[in-house]
Amino acid sequence: MKTDYIKLGAAIEIMRQTYASGRSKPFSIVYIEYDAKRKTGGRVVTLNSAELASQKRVGRAENRMVLLKGPLHPIYVHSDLILYVNDKPVA
Repeated sequence: MKTDYIKLGAAIEIMRQTYASGRSKPFSIVYIEYDAKRKTGGRVVTLNSAELASQKRVGRAENRMVLLKGPLHPIYVHSDLILYVNDKPVA
């Protein structure tokens, strides 16, 4: 059984896609939750209709953070913790 993995760069490009109007296209994402300050995490989170809050990667760690729009506040996801984008596994 062969699984078609996509590279992180291709996953980021999927997340950056926009409509002709300039509005971000929603995508599904599965990632592992981790909070370094509280030393908590490990929960697998699935968002079926996520959108980027910023077209650029943000934060320290060589700009490896992805900023998603959340219902109450922005969600920061480290790009190494992304498992799937639009049901495609990220390698």
